[in-house]
Amino acid sequence: MFKRTSLLIAILLLVSISLFAGGMELTAEDIALRGFRSVGEALSSLAGVEVQSYYGNSALVTVSINGSKGSQVDVYVDGIRQTRDYDGTFNLGLIALSRVESISVDADRGLGGSVYITTRRSASGEVSVSNNSLLAENDSADDSDRYFNGQNVSAYYGGSSNGSGYAIGASYNRDMTAHRISSSSDRTKVEDYAVDGSYSYSTERGSIGLSARYSQNDADTMGSTSWVSNTNTKTIIGGFTVNGDYRLESGLLLKGSLGWQYKAYEYTPYVVSLYDPASHNKTNVFEFDFRAGNSGEGRRLSYSFGINGTETMVQASSIGDHNRFNVGVVADISYLLAGEFLFAIDARVPLNEESEGSVEGSITWYADRATETAVKLKVGYSLAQPNLSALYWPVDYTMYYEGNPDLDPEKVFSASIGLDSRPLKNLKYSGSIFIRHTTDLLAYVTDPLTYMGSYDNVDEALFIGSNQSISTVIREHLSLEASATINYTYNLSGDNDISDKVRVNNVRMHTLKLATGYVSKTISIIGDVQFLGGYYYNSAKQHADTLYGLTVNFSPAESVTLSARLENIFDEDYFLYQGYPMPGTNLTLKSTLRF
Repeated sequence: MFKRTSLLIAILLLVSISLFAGGMELTAEDIALRGFRSVGEALSSLAGVEVQSYYGNSALVTVSINGSKGSQVDVYVDGIRQTRDYDGTFNLGLIALSRVESISVDADRGLGGSVYITTRRSASGEVSVSNNSLLAENDSADDSDRYFNGQNVSAYYGGSSNGSGYAIGASYNRDMTAHRISSSSDRTKVEDYAVDGSYSYSTERGSIGLSARYSQNDADTMGSTSWVSNTNTKTIIGGFTVNGDYRLESGLLLKGSLGWQYKAYEYTPYVVSLYDPASHNKTNVFEFDFRAGNSGEGRRLSYSFGINGTETMVQASSIGDHNRFNVGVVADISYLLAGEFLFAIDARVPLNEESEGSVEGSITWYADRATETAVKLKVGYSLAQPNLSALYWPVDYTMYYEGNPDLDPEKVFSASIGLDSRPLKNLKYSGSIFIRHTTDLLAYVTDPLTYMGSYDNVDEALFIGSNQSISTVIREHLSLEASATINYTYNLSGDNDISDKVRVNNVRMHTLKLATGYVSKTISIIGDVQFLGGYYYNSAKQHADTLYGLTVNFSPAESVTLSARLENIFDEDYFLYQGYPMPGTNLTLKSTLRF
């Protein structure tokens, strides 16, 4: 049960925090200007977002929003929720940044927040080539270092004519990463291939669209010790989506989509052993979403009702064959009162025990249209079923892991209050304070005597925090963007209370992100700083890190841009995930041709 003392302190802290958070969206122009090399890097610039990188630029990358776990975050590409692995994660490293039109984050949506990625559909063409080189190696106190280099080639072309539109993109990425811990080293070569395309046709009454994609990731790891064997992993992701909408003469809008997503993973050690066996898994997901409503701009009352779901079929050497049917009734209703107050509710009611459910309500007050000032209050509740790995992981070939078929769904109650405002023409402020209470939180628990581990439902955890962000243009060409994050976490399992200050692992308590520089049509010079505050790992506090970067863009012609980005200028030793050191000082050179 939730402790009364904890609840009282939480409410007092929530009321007393006066800072606000924001900066939750990036456009293609923002991405190009800052010189980001991956979706993970771009996301890490947003307030309240932490990226966990396990090997490098394009290997396993997950995201945490306001302290959530990577397995709790939903990722949507063009409105389609992406297939998670059987352990609940989705690898953001498999999405080519060159195809991204925009990235946004909703910290309150779903169990642990949601990431929305929109791909490019514009009538244009572009080819870019980049190379990353390491200039210095990390050499921290625990004898860890990391080197990294990589090359990328990407291309895009899109067009439209007589109501139809098309787009196609392709990319190739090659990375070489390495790290050494306690005098043991391994190197990982990662190669990515990706191609995707879309076609759409629109009329006055409706539209229909088709999109498809294929990507392949190959990673070869070469170890130098007995516990790091030579291995090869291959990941293939493919799928397609058909969607359409049609507006009846009565004004009712019918919308629907059907899709199929496929993911295959193979792990092959060159020397198979009891502790390092070969493994594989295949996941097929069939998805549908059908809705009817009157959604549209300028309506006082908007609504849509429908049904959506997924049929997930997993074949894995580690957990066996399993199916999961996730189906629910969905409803979105909003009402604008007196032109100032917008009331909205968004709900998904699960129709079986395997399904996920959520309900979210919000009230937005448009206080001043002239300054775009709005205050928003949101309250939500979500539950999600345990991932298949946590339920069924066997003990037949390893003595350290096992599943727990008796796990309960994770449940999250969240609340936030936010403010958006543009008090001056060139000044924008956006943010929120938040509280998130989780029950039956899924966590991996290890017996300190036998080292045997299994997943279990932690009783409670509490997240209380605030972010603030501001962006402005000083004079004509000088820009400034800044955000700050405060996030205090409390593990309330067992007899723990807030006063015990037992922290949740791997959640930074303070983060400051700053970018400023000179921007014009011909040249831009932007410097950035990230202060990554300390965090706790197994009850031990880890040190804070400060990272400095510099990006220079030069356009000798309107269709050509030459870019250089210097990262980790002062060669900071740091982790985005404990145990995997990140690169030292490194330089990326990039050239882009538009047509």
